[in-house]
Amino acid sequence: MQVMEGSDNVEVAFKSALNTILLWDSTVEAGEGINKYLRAVDDVRCWMDSTAGEVASDDRSEADNVMSRAMARLKHEFENILTLDTAPRYSTCSSSLTDSSSYELHDEDYTDYDLPSPETISDLRSIAARMNSGGYLGECVKVYSSARKALVNLHFNGLGVERLSTGDVRWMEWQLLDAKIREWVRAVKVCVRIIFTNEWRLCKQIFEGLGRPGTDGACFRMAAKDAAIHLFNFTEAITKIHPSPVRLFRILDIHEALSDLLPDLDVLFPSLRMQVAEVLIPQLSEVVREVLQKYEEDLLNELSQDLPPGGGIHTLTIYVMNYVVGISNYEQTLTRSIVIKPKADWKVPTLELIELEERTPLELHLIWILVHLQFKLEVKSKNYKNALLADMFMMNNIHYVEGEILTCPKLRSMITDDFLSRLMRTVQQAATNYHRGTLVKVLSCLRPERLNVKGLSRSALRKRIKTFNSMFEEVHKTQVKWSVPDFQLREELRLSISQKVISAYRSFKEQHLNLFGRALWAYLKYTPEDLEAACLQFFEGDVQAGKPCEMIGVNMFLEITKGHEDNLEEFSLEMLLLATYNFSEEHIIGIGSYGLVYRATLNDDRVVAIKRAKFLTSSTYIGGTMCREDEANAFLLKELKFLSRLNHRNLARLLGFCKDGNELVLVSEYRSNGSLYDHLHKLKSPRLRLWPARIKVALDVARDL
Repeated sequence: MQVMEGSDNVEVAFKSALNTILLWDSTVEAGEGINKYLRAVDDVRCWMDSTAGEVASDDRSEADNVMSRAMARLKHEFENILTLDTAPRYSTCSSSLTDSSSYELHDEDYTDYDLPSPETISDLRSIAARMNSGGYLGECVKVYSSARKALVNLHFNGLGVERLSTGDVRWMEWQLLDAKIREWVRAVKVCVRIIFTNEWRLCKQIFEGLGRPGTDGACFRMAAKDAAIHLFNFTEAITKIHPSPVRLFRILDIHEALSDLLPDLDVLFPSLRMQVAEVLIPQLSEVVREVLQKYEEDLLNELSQDLPPGGGIHTLTIYVMNYVVGISNYEQTLTRSIVIKPKADWKVPTLELIELEERTPLELHLIWILVHLQFKLEVKSKNYKNALLADMFMMNNIHYVEGEILTCPKLRSMITDDFLSRLMRTVQQAATNYHRGTLVKVLSCLRPERLNVKGLSRSALRKRIKTFNSMFEEVHKTQVKWSVPDFQLREELRLSISQKVISAYRSFKEQHLNLFGRALWAYLKYTPEDLEAACLQFFEGDVQAGKPCEMIGVNMFLEITKGHEDNLEEFSLEMLLLATYNFSEEHIIGIGSYGLVYRATLNDDRVVAIKRAKFLTSSTYIGGTMCREDEANAFLLKELKFLSRLNHRNLARLLGFCKDGNELVLVSEYRSNGSLYDHLHKLKSPRLRLWPARIKVALDVARDL
């Protein structure tokens, strides 16, 4: 009797479930409505399993038809839920599968990719489970993969990563490719650590344990595969570009990004992880080795004759040290990539006594670069006609090298103590040579043993003092034009000279004041205070004391730009050299009235146009056209006066300037749409083909000016 009652209950539940499925309205809200439908599906499945082979074929056929209809309805509801939950949402938690604490996205607007709500995931999981029990899991997976693939591609496209072919990358201008690489490095981190990771987690929550083993992973890869392929195809294209020193740091950024993401790829895309680890990263390492070798060859072949006035810091020194410091920041990556010692000639004398046996190949390359930089500087110093100025040049440049090493902990750890000591001794020796050559003759006029005061006449005393005055004035006239850019070194030199000169001068005055009395004051042109003030003017690099056209001072810049609405920024030459990779030809975008125009991205990601006056001799490492010095200054002043007072939305705004030694540079906004000249003569703009349009442009420009 109990068995019959149980059978009746199953039958009643089955009939009720059939009615629910057949009559269920798709407009019923989620929650209790969908849960009731799912229970009905469970009841029909339970009846079919419990009555297998025991019921009439008509009843069985009816149940199969109802179940097929239910699966179609569930598929439709599954798709609706996915479609309604595809709006991008953001939060602030980290999503790395490996929980790497060192990982940062540096983008507050896109720090995470939200998963659907727990309730939504629960509904999707429930529907997927019913479709799996009904043998329709494949249909569910297809719907899911299609919907999530669209969402993944939506986010991927929003990251700004273009789908570029190898040919596109190989022939792209470096400035544009540089920007593309920066975008890619950010995008690959966002994709792997946020988008792909959360999609993988969502698949696990919905499909884990359903169907065949690995269904969840296969479903995820169907949704994310296209985006991943396009993302990593870019890396493969990068390995085919020409190995230029300009490109080293961007390639290292890609190398580091891929290496950091290997643990995540091991979970998400095991086969892709293998390709990245065994093919792409080794290829990038090979490109890095080729680039470093090319850089060393360029340094060996550098033959420029340019010299900074006043013995200041050479642009080659700044360029090389920027490069070396940049290399040291990628020490871990480069140590794995650079496995062979430098191939170049090691017969440079400075290297013979350095202990290098236990150094890594990367450290040997850095030392090699620094040694050859010093060698190049020594060759250049011989082009100064004044031997003391040559000593000043070596002191400034080697002191700059030493300072860059000491202020960069990573670079300091890679340079041997012996080599650093040799640099310090070079600076000290150059300073000693300068002191001897500058002060010996001046102080010789004041030394008692040279005066032999016992029989000194007034005429002889007057001659001695006159000789001293003449010598000191000549030294002052010369050395106010000489340059010691480092503040501490400059003050130490001034103090040393001042102490020696004033001490000897006071001793001389006291010694002869008793012999000649007040008559001595008639011959003395300077007080000790005057000499001290004069010594404090040394090494400013103030060439205004020479020909007026030789340099434009910062004060002249500031005077010209008075009244400018925005404060003009004074850019350092070091920053501009780094942004343009030492004014490389790959950054040239045009020729101005007094030199070349470069496009560059500053360290704050501003894209700027850099106009550089060029009127020195040609250089093998700094590109540029030449004009007469006075012409260059005239053009520069004219453009500076004009741009500093110009403020219009259609014109590139002047951002600032750089005055450093013989370098004269203007920095302005970069307008990617080109100039009016470009549209008239190069781009052949359809809008400007007709004369009425051209006349309108001319009138508008005239009104604005």
